[in-house]
Amino acid sequence: MNDCIESNIRKKMRDMAPDFVDYSENILFEKVWRDPILTSRERSLCTLSALISIGNTEQLPFHLQLLLVKSHHAMMIA
Repeated sequence: MNDCIESNIRKKMRDMAPDFVDYSENILFEKVWRDPILTSRERSLCTLSALISIGNTEQLPFHLQLLLVKSHHAMMIA
């Protein structure tokens, strides 16, 4: 998704449900998603598992690509 469209969606969401957006950005992504207990690769695997288990195939290509990039970077570092 390009930045202009993403920014527009974020603005519309903030206008409709500001508390939900604040919770999503400040709690879910900043505190839960970035918790150092799991690596970013492990978080991606959890996300893929959850998407597959609920049958949400629409988001799979994005998350699969993200996992491949993270795995590639991890192999280059090792």
